[in-house]
Amino acid sequence: MAETLWLSTPPKMHALTAGAAVSIDPTISVNFLLSPNEDEAINATSPGYPGQNLVLIVQTINGTSRTLTFGATMKTTATLVTGATTARFFVLAFVSTGTVWIEQSRTAAQV
Repeated sequence: MAETLWLSTPPKMHALTAGAAVSIDPTISVNFLLSPNEDEAINATSPGYPGQNLVLIVQTINGTSRTLTFGATMKTTATLVTGATTARFFVLAFVSTGTVWIEQSRTAAQV
């Protein structure tokens, strides 16, 4: 996957549609926001190009704990369990090998 001109413009935040299966398309943005309303499985539609970064911000929206799992295209340290407190944020950063996305870091819940 070749680098494209969109990388030279300021990155935008792309809101993901919550659902049982969530797809991240790294060709449209590098920053994504997800407000899960159920347990969700997250996958990327493309492996990206080597060295490409991707950020996923998860915002809790109600008092129910959600479990987020990651598919084969996203290698993570573990699932993410949001807990039952509303209005919390988690930030996950990934880097691409050109084949898969590897988790670089993950914050604890930000209040």
